[in-house]
Amino acid sequence: MYLERWQKCFSNNKATIRHQDIELAAYLKAESAGFPPGREIDFWIEAEREYDEKEREKPTISKSSFWDEFMYKIGLRLCTKLASK
Repeated sequence: MYLERWQKCFSNNKATIRHQDIELAAYLKAESAGFPPGREIDFWIEAEREYDEKEREKPTISKSSFWDEFMYKIGLRLCTKLASK
């Protein structure tokens, strides 16, 4: 039950992160090309394709490694907070 909740939360965040990463990449591509009019969709599609290719290359996370990664990140955040005090 808890795993499903965390995975749902993680997947919602992942979709938001995906959108933001693609948006930034598309903007940078347009900027480097001098913002040519009418090419916005081309830059978006290219950025989306590149993002999806990178995601496919990443290994999938099993349930146990999902929790390991989650706990590792929580530990890092706690250590960072403690170190800053």
